[in-house]
Amino acid sequence: MPDPSPSHVPDEILNRSLRSEHPPFLQTPLVATIAAIYLDRIGFVETIDSALAPDPDEWQMSPGNLAKAIVLFPFIQYFHRRLPYYDLDSYYGWVDMDLLFTSTARPEWLTPDAFTSMLDSLHAAGPERLFTTLALRAYTAFSIPFDPAIYGETATFILWGAFEDADDEESGPARVMLSFACDPTGIPLAATTCYGSEADCIRDPTTLHTLAEQNPFIYIADSKIATARNLLGLQEAGLRFAARYPAGLDRKTATRTIRDAYESDAWLPVDMGREEPDTYEVQEFIRVVGDSKAEFRVLVFRSSNLREKFESRISASREEVLSILTDITAREFTHESDALRAIKSAHWRLRTHRLWTVDLTAGAGGSGWVIRAGDPELNRDLYRTELQKAETIVLITNTPVEELPAQEILRLATEPKTKKDSFTILEDPIAVDPAFLENPGRVDAFVALLAYTHLIQRLIRRLVHRNLDTMPEPPRLDASSRSLARPGLMRILQTLFAYKLITHQGRRRFQEISQTSRTNLPIWLKLLEIDPGTAPGPAHHLR
Repeated sequence: MPDPSPSHVPDEILNRSLRSEHPPFLQTPLVATIAAIYLDRIGFVETIDSALAPDPDEWQMSPGNLAKAIVLFPFIQYFHRRLPYYDLDSYYGWVDMDLLFTSTARPEWLTPDAFTSMLDSLHAAGPERLFTTLALRAYTAFSIPFDPAIYGETATFILWGAFEDADDEESGPARVMLSFACDPTGIPLAATTCYGSEADCIRDPTTLHTLAEQNPFIYIADSKIATARNLLGLQEAGLRFAARYPAGLDRKTATRTIRDAYESDAWLPVDMGREEPDTYEVQEFIRVVGDSKAEFRVLVFRSSNLREKFESRISASREEVLSILTDITAREFTHESDALRAIKSAHWRLRTHRLWTVDLTAGAGGSGWVIRAGDPELNRDLYRTELQKAETIVLITNTPVEELPAQEILRLATEPKTKKDSFTILEDPIAVDPAFLENPGRVDAFVALLAYTHLIQRLIRRLVHRNLDTMPEPPRLDASSRSLARPGLMRILQTLFAYKLITHQGRRRFQEISQTSRTNLPIWLKLLEIDPGTAPGPAHHLR
């Protein structure tokens, strides 16, 4: 590959015009530039600028670009154990800001007063609604088909005031949780915040309403979120959902429904349309659930695979029972009391095999006492009860059958989603300017901006996977020249951080850590959908 001089830098990057009074050498991580381009494609800066009233006394940069500086910062300071969200002017002084921002931007304009004023205005404008508006644009900007199934996901952040004593209990950290509504591939479409030990923010459906106003969807609640309170809250809000029947939601109704299904024995086969050894049957009921007296569809599915797993456990349990009996019946005891104690100990060991009944007796034998055991007998009533619980999946939904048939509900509620990545570059405690923590609204706005960082991460993974799938064979892209078929987000980011853009005397070039990295650079740009063969004009004009 030729030397990566400015002529070999993608036009989408190069066309950010040079206007600088910078240090002699500037180093900008390629992934930060990619993140900036993705934000430009969804109109991030323009949307924030139009939503926030200008504050000429505090802002020399537009509010959209101030917000962008917060979103991009983790892509610049990836290797910090604690992200230093303070004195941002000093960190941005070492990158080429013309690569990252849509208009003139200088490090000295990134002041605490400018950021806090922007965060206050962002909170007043409603960051949750803005996030959903921009996240949905990604589907058009990157030609991603919209999937109406939405899943819940959460992440917790620990925010420390940069100049506070971490050992001072009175100045302890702010613990903030972001709760997301994501598509099946993990792209977040709605985000909201809560604090402390609150387990889930989706119980307040405001964020989901924002999403529902723009795209119809069905919310697939996972086991952590499918609480009785959450589902009834979604029902009251008029939002569609499907979930496994939660333990805290009128459990007697679920138990009676399973019993009714087996008594009626009117199972119908379910065609999942995929090749797998598992087969399903279903029965469907309308049930009044909870104090609200609302009616729901309760579906009982019977799985051949779950039944086989249960039978396998029963068989293994019998073998363990026989092993215990072989051990105890092979021994001889001097006194009857010793044999009786051994029987008591054996019953204690058999307590975990409650489906099996064994008759143990002590009697004279040989020169002492021995224990005799009958054959293990299966408790048929308990077996049937346990089998019914083991081989069934009980789902609940408020969606009419004509809109969502049984097999589709089963697919949505049980189909494996894309493996969740951690926040990767946001997983460690974050040190912020203490002014960021002065009021909850400011904290909400700051954490809401971190949701965009997460959105960019997930878009990077989605695009890389999509484009890898089109290749005849996985390319060898990591540092060890191993092929990457479906790399995780951490692997992708670690590899991308090997690339930097060096700016010196008005010229830019790529810097790679090895010849292999240099050879792979065009492949990575293709995977990231950055086309070096086009010249569309300044990047901030892209749509």
